[in-house]
Amino acid sequence: MNKLLIALFCVFSLFLLSCNREDGDCEGVGLSKNEVNFTAASNSVTLTTKSRNWWLSEIFLDGTKIDFTAEETSSNNYIITKSDFEINRKDEKTIVITMNKNSTNKERVLKLILQNGNCFDGVSVKQSQ
Repeated sequence: MNKLLIALFCVFSLFLLSCNREDGDCEGVGLSKNEVNFTAASNSVTLTTKSRNWWLSEIFLDGTKIDFTAEETSSNNYIITKSDFEINRKDEKTIVITMNKNSTNKERVLKLILQNGNCFDGVSVKQSQ
């Protein structure tokens, strides 16, 4: 009987020690800004993060998903260059987003989704026409 109680106590103790977060609670990316507004001219913004372990999960331009490979974003410093924008992860906590001049006569919206484990954060960059 005592061995059973000791075993149950050990299992229960391990369970309590392993559950130190609530469901859905996580260490997020912690972006310094979630919304940025640009004029139609070429502009850039530097954002910082609280976390060091994030990665770029998705990119959307005007609602269209932009393809990039995991190899492009596997290091702590990289540059993704497309015709309308550039994303430069300078280091673990700094990302620079540049939008080229908007000559489309409509607003452009660039959305970046950053991920850290099961946590997501994002920034929306709106560029006027």
